[in-house]
Formats: sequence, C-alpha cells, structure tokens
Amino acid sequence: MKKILFLLFAATLIAGSWYAYREFTRKPGNANSESTDFKLTAEELRAEFDNEDTANKKLLNKYIEVTGTVESVSPNEGTTDILLSTEDPMTGINIHLISEENEKVKSVKPGEKITVKGKCNGKLSDIELNAGIILD
Repeated sequence: MKKILFLLFAATLIAGSWYAYREFTRKPGNANSESTDFKLTAEELRAEFDNEDTANKKLLNKYIEVTGTVESVSPNEGTTDILLSTEDPMTGINIHLISEENEKVKSVKPGEKITVKGKCNGKLSDIELNAGIILD
C-alpha cells in the first residue's frame, strides 16, 4: 500500500512540475501565431465602438485585421506604434507592434494605406490593438 501511495505522490509531483514549467516558459500569443477573428477597415472598427459595451463583448481579446491610412508611426519602448486615422479626429486605431516588426515598420510612412493585425484591447481615447504585425 505504501508503494502505491508513493508512486501516486511521485506521479502527481512530476505532472505538477511539468505543468508549472510549461506555464512558466509559455510565450504570449501574438498576431503571427493566432487566427484572425475579424477583418475590418479602420472606420468600421471605429464605428463598432460607437456602442462601447457591445463592441467590447464582440471584439475584446479578439485578433482583428484592420486596413486604413497611417496617421503616424511612433517609437515605443523598443517597438513601434502605428496610428491609423478614422473619420473621427478624436479616435484613431493604435497598433502596438511586436518587436519582430521593427525592420518592416521602417518602410511605413504616414499617408499610406496598410493592413495590420493585432489583439483588441478596447478603447481608451483611441482603439488599442496589441501584439500587432504588419500584413501589407
């Protein structure tokens, strides 16, 4: 009986350690590794947030492809943010890119039309997408 209990304890300890190690070393998801939940223009995405509660239920933590015109490109703590313009001058679409996009973003200029993908974090003053990548 003691052998069985010891084996069960050892198996539980090994399984728990393996699970803890996997969780500790797990990398956060980014737009490269996740499928697209929605494809919208910058203006369509802004319009979704006219009703913020409904938009949050539908879009929060979803990966979204957004096509729009670049308003600005700004460095941000080792990565870059791209702001897409909308018809509302007070609300843009802010995409916080992953660091792997640092080379690609050097060719992005204000005024050009691009498609980006990121995880929707909701609306502050702008609509925020994190873990973003440039698609074209």
